[in-house]
Amino acid sequence: MRVALCDAGDNNACKALAEEFADIVEYRRHGPDAGQSAAINEGWRALDGDVYSWLNADDYLAPDALEKVDCLFTDNPKADIVYGQSLIIDEEDALIGLHPAVSPDISDITRSNIISQPSCFYRKTALDDVGVLKPDQHYVMDWDLWLRFYRAGKTFIYTPEVLSSVLWERGTKTSSLNSRRMAEIRALVASSGKPLTTAKTLLGFTLHHLSEYSIVAPLMKRLIGLRKSGAFQAHHVWKAIGDKREGAHIPIYWYGEEEPTAIRIVNADASVTDLPLRSENADQEHSMQIIKSPNASFLHLSCNTPGNYARPFEKIMLMTNSVPSK
Repeated sequence: MRVALCDAGDNNACKALAEEFADIVEYRRHGPDAGQSAAINEGWRALDGDVYSWLNADDYLAPDALEKVDCLFTDNPKADIVYGQSLIIDEEDALIGLHPAVSPDISDITRSNIISQPSCFYRKTALDDVGVLKPDQHYVMDWDLWLRFYRAGKTFIYTPEVLSSVLWERGTKTSSLNSRRMAEIRALVASSGKPLTTAKTLLGFTLHHLSEYSIVAPLMKRLIGLRKSGAFQAHHVWKAIGDKREGAHIPIYWYGEEEPTAIRIVNADASVTDLPLRSENADQEHSMQIIKSPNASFLHLSCNTPGNYARPFEKIMLMTNSVPSK
């Protein structure tokens, strides 16, 4: 693995952290740049590798993500792009669901960004064919790259495995709703030549923003839940992962020396279920398995509710002595 660190600031803590990983950080730049897209291109051009991706400062990879991606490319030598699922994290470091937009049907990419950016990896040969990111794009540079891959006939491989965690909170670029972002989305989708598709995409994006980041978000989620199920409930979809056919199989992982002692499930009705991190203490509705790795730990939580969806969780939190843990 080779890492390029492009830091738009000049923070001593960031520099010190980079020094700790000097064995894999082959390129470093601290200081102002020409924007995010230009910085990512800078990092790519500084490295020599076979498979590329990028990771923003507020997202992180699953501990076994690179191993899984490597296996998928090895097992599928004709694949150009591999993408998977992401866990969504809120401002309290709680898990609020799987990325709702991710889809295994790559044809949907023409009307919606159905790929979670930190869970997407691509061969250098594919990048060489379609070009790197467009520096003038601030919001849709990832979606634009996926579209160029798709239109160039590149082969996508989807895995339902969770490859990363993504932060959704107010103040991030993901949460913004402004004229520049809407203009970039409109221009990108309009390139398909279908005005109705463009209108639907802009409406869908606006509704998503209102349901996640606005002051009416709680009401929006309850209304969406009512439309889908006929009864009021939280609309956090815990889709089955892997080969699970009943309930949801949720991989939870943490980094650091302090190990959580329990998992807290906040249900849609505001009730709380605390489960000690010992499989023998799991109740009839949940089962758990902890997997250790050198730098992190996995907790696989299986929610044994029949059907395509588990019971309507609001969020899942790791606890250390009754205090939320990252």
